Amino acid sequence: MSSYVLERHLLRDQVISQDAHELGKFRGEPVYSRSQVLQLKAAENWMRHGRVVRVGEQPLKYVKQRAATLNRRRELETRANAEGADGGNGVMQGLYAERQTERYVPPPVVDVRLFFLHSHDCLIDEAPITFGNVGKDPEEQLWEH
Repeated sequence: MSSYVLERHLLRDQVISQDAHELGKFRGEPVYSRSQVLQLKAAENWMRHGRVVRVGEQPLKYVKQRAATLNRRRELETRANAEGADGGNGVMQGLYAERQTERYVPPPVVDVRLFFLHSHDCLIDEAPITFGNVGKDPEEQLWEH
């Protein structure tokens, strides 16, 4: 992989760092070090990685939002029509760099009741969660103290 990059060769989810310095010129275009390229993700994707966008951060780049499923595509078309998106531009989505995020800290768990059954299942507020002996018949399972 090359250690240099031209701005026109960046992908849709990449941007050159704002504090990057130009290494030189190639046919009139600035050349940057590959290490100065930032990977961007949407706020939803950062959440999947256990990070949240800091309050007040502005996106480094806007891109047209893509849909992976048919239902998501229909939802985006509905939003685009409601917002009056012009010229097929679609719904735009902001992308953020890792330095604009912080680690997600979930809220503390309060008043959760745990119910253990003889089949080693656990009910958390009546939602079953299986811990072990998956697939065994309940009569075959022994209650161990």
